[in-house]
Amino acid sequence: MKTSVKQFILFSFLFLSVFTTVKAQYSTPDSIAVYVDFIKNQKLSAKDYIISLFDRYDIVIFGERVHDELTQYELLKDLFSDERFYNHVGDIFMEIGGSNFDGEINNYLQSPNLTAEQSRQKAIEIQLNVSWYPLWQRYNYHYLLTSLYEINKNLPVQKKLKLHPTDIALDWKETKTKEDVSRNILDLQDSRDSVMATNIITYITKNAKNEKTRKKYFLILNMPHALNGTWVLNGTKVKSTASYIFDKFPDAAANVLINTVAIKNMIKSSILPDALPILDGKWDAAFEYLGIDDMGFDIKDSPLEGKVFENFMLDDSTQTNEEIFTGYVFYKSYPGQEFVNGVPGIISEEYLSELKRRYSLFPYQESEQQLRAHNTLVKKSPHDLVSYWQKVTYWSGGGKPIIGYYNTSGSIDASIQFIVQEKEKGSNSYYNISETGVNQFGYALVALKKN
Repeated sequence: MKTSVKQFILFSFLFLSVFTTVKAQYSTPDSIAVYVDFIKNQKLSAKDYIISLFDRYDIVIFGERVHDELTQYELLKDLFSDERFYNHVGDIFMEIGGSNFDGEINNYLQSPNLTAEQSRQKAIEIQLNVSWYPLWQRYNYHYLLTSLYEINKNLPVQKKLKLHPTDIALDWKETKTKEDVSRNILDLQDSRDSVMATNIITYITKNAKNEKTRKKYFLILNMPHALNGTWVLNGTKVKSTASYIFDKFPDAAANVLINTVAIKNMIKSSILPDALPILDGKWDAAFEYLGIDDMGFDIKDSPLEGKVFENFMLDDSTQTNEEIFTGYVFYKSYPGQEFVNGVPGIISEEYLSELKRRYSLFPYQESEQQLRAHNTLVKKSPHDLVSYWQKVTYWSGGGKPIIGYYNTSGSIDASIQFIVQEKEKGSNSYYNISETGVNQFGYALVALKKN
């Protein structure tokens, strides 16, 4: 009885404009209609789309979001676990890690019967030394290593996966002075793309002669390195790693862009540029309107074709999406992305002194407190989330529908309280708590026959 009374009170507030709500709920906003019509007719998930590319190409290049975003690696773990992937792909290449660590990484990944703790410790040991950074503190690298080990543990020898680091080779034991850092790290930054490409091409060319190995390849490169073109940063023009791959294997390679921010104002600063959605938010709005956050398709013949590439600065600023990437995957809308740093237990007392030594050789420093903080897993919300999402919700009808919260909670009482709490947030709410939004929630409850 109490629930019925509360529903009656809620509904009496909701039904003021119920008939206009019916029309609004089923009418796609004109501003995003072309995107909505395309998206709702696509059938492949992000994983299935990537797998389908191997029917047409031997090499698939994945354009990673910013390095510390975790959910993209959850997608990759799902991909690598799929027999349709490992039946054809044996080698995964990655930007992170000096090429001289290839043997150590793959000895670990092929090791039999490590416990979860032994695997974790070995992954930490690799992560401490693998990069030319004093410390690579991104959690998703640890997640990738341990996930690949668990996948391999359950595969026969002939199906196990290898992970090849492709970046500048560096031995920290031999890096003792600031001059060493300048010569072997800082002075080589502009040539990293060609170094990575050379390592990848050399391996693929050599492997082609081995009749017993799989001949499909997957590359994980941060987005500027994965695009097919010349990118620009701080006035420096760099031919991307992917461009070298496309030059060498023009008909055998494809690259995939994952949904990420548009970077129009990158500056030389420690301050991140504004996080902006592409197409002024309309593209993200169409996915939000449909409630879809897992999909993949070719850029050619999609609404992205012919649109200027917005996700990074190019030498030719007029190039369009299909000229830069083959395919596109939308996986997790911006609010659902997770930016995670730190690995529990990565900084031991013994290693702390070594890390201080490394940082002393660089122009930038970290305090002992900052260094110890890398032992803690730190999750952060996406950069500029509120301003980014407000641009999206402007086109999609004012924000996430409240019925989504109700479907999760299953409680009208909780939903009422949630509406009150969200109204207090004002423009910082990601939900449509306008009068129209609340009315839509009421109509949805009626449609569900909640009484």
